[in-house]
Amino acid sequence: MPSSNQYTATGPSIVGFQTDGAHIQTGAAVAGTSLGLQGTGPTGVAGQGQGNSGIGVHGVGQGIGAGVLGQGGDAGPGGKFIPGGDLNPQIHLQPNAMPQNVGTLADVQPQQIEKLPPLPLHGTAGDFFLGKFATPAPGCALWLCVTSEITSGAGTGAEWCQVLLGSPVRGSVVPFEG
Repeated sequence: MPSSNQYTATGPSIVGFQTDGAHIQTGAAVAGTSLGLQGTGPTGVAGQGQGNSGIGVHGVGQGIGAGVLGQGGDAGPGGKFIPGGDLNPQIHLQPNAMPQNVGTLADVQPQQIEKLPPLPLHGTAGDFFLGKFATPAPGCALWLCVTSEITSGAGTGAEWCQVLLGSPVRGSVVPFEG
């Protein structure tokens, strides 16, 4: 029953609340003191963009807040990205413009962690795992799952390869405006 402080759809109905009209610019605008919109179901919230460059879900953070946050279940990843076709990338990171010419490339010898830390038993080829460690110096290392747990054999777990990088470089405290 609608009231001055809430609306409850009691059904039965396929859609509990909907808008549809040629002159409606925003289908719904909702606000709350701790949460603007909550969805519960096999898929909590779904978005589908329209047109040639439609965006399915768009999040914008405030201050240092993330635009979109994904948190996995007990055994699931924080996010899953599926390409629209077989040879499309799964994720795009928009490059930041650099303030200067980077010069020539230097030969570096990447170093692999000698004593491997415990890595996830469960994994699907294409998963990334970022591990944080305190010794020998504080830092982190990135691994890519190359063989899914299911295809590597019963009970053997997923197979991971460390992503080897060049030498660390200190960041600048002055952001580049470009």
